[in-house]
Amino acid sequence: MQYTLPGVIMIITAMALVFMVVHFWRKKDIPGGQWFLTMIVLTFFWSVFGGLEDMMTGMEQKILFSKFTYLSIPCVSVVWFTFLIRYMGFLKDIRGSRLLLFWIIPVVLILVAWTNELHGWMWPDFKRINDDPTSRLLYGTGPAKWLTIFYSYLLILISTILIVYRIFRSEGVMKKQFQALLISSSFPWIANILYITGNAPEGVEITPISFTIMVAAILWSMSRNNLFDLMPVAYDILFRYMSDSAFVLDNQNRVVEINESAQRNLHLRRDTIGIEPDISHSAYPDLMYKFMQMEEGRTEYELNDGESVRWFDVRVTTLTYKNGKNAGRMFVLRDISLRKGLEAELTKAKELAEAASKA
Repeated sequence: MQYTLPGVIMIITAMALVFMVVHFWRKKDIPGGQWFLTMIVLTFFWSVFGGLEDMMTGMEQKILFSKFTYLSIPCVSVVWFTFLIRYMGFLKDIRGSRLLLFWIIPVVLILVAWTNELHGWMWPDFKRINDDPTSRLLYGTGPAKWLTIFYSYLLILISTILIVYRIFRSEGVMKKQFQALLISSSFPWIANILYITGNAPEGVEITPISFTIMVAAILWSMSRNNLFDLMPVAYDILFRYMSDSAFVLDNQNRVVEINESAQRNLHLRRDTIGIEPDISHSAYPDLMYKFMQMEEGRTEYELNDGESVRWFDVRVTTLTYKNGKNAGRMFVLRDISLRKGLEAELTKAKELAEAASKA
């Protein structure tokens, strides 16, 4: 084995991915979080084995480590695609059992890579870049390798289209989150363009590096745009346009979503999404303070804006992830002013009747 610059770069990339795993660990329970973590781990092994392949001198050793990289290469794009459809809420449109179909080609490609000596479908030939017996190895491109490239970028393309779709369907901070995902997912495309045009650094496997940069950009967005802190599909059309006022706070008391009725009745604005409500500047500070203190349950609250008095039936529901960990709370306010008015009239009529009977 001899140390090479491309090999060292790949190993350094793998070390960076270890720190990314540690950084993301606390977010692993979000929808799709396990898949995102899996993608980081797969990219780590891709980088490690790719770096070792470049630093090995023997042909058999190089081919062996190339086969190890194929335990990751066909799988990364599938895992990225699976993460996105779970995180963005498309899983309800794609049954879980159908997701297994996406793994058929990766499994076949892994088997083809490890049995290449029998058929040459992955790498039909191998040759050194020069007469030096320790020089870098060039791998021929067989039909299975072309299938790997096509399938990987097809899934990345579909993933990109889904992100763009969510951008057009979202507003406020959620729109910014999906825009951050779109920008981050552009790095594998840039790597592909560099490879096709022949501008990629010689000897450097830039694809795992591009995925590493993508992961780093996403993790940076976690702190800047609250990426993964907010639920991307906290509501559907029913939630947005339901007559009851509703809003969602995450487990750090940040506003995740507000429907139109809550915006009207509570004077809440959409620009509060993604931050903790400023109670002191709220139109109803007493009400907002009460909300911040409420756990799961039900209560009634009188809202007096100086011009009219309204009563709301307030229901608080705790939201949890599949593993039972707290994800936040959903507040639903139903206007019961009419009922309260009738109750007040009945009480008054009863009092008058009782007073009349005593007279």
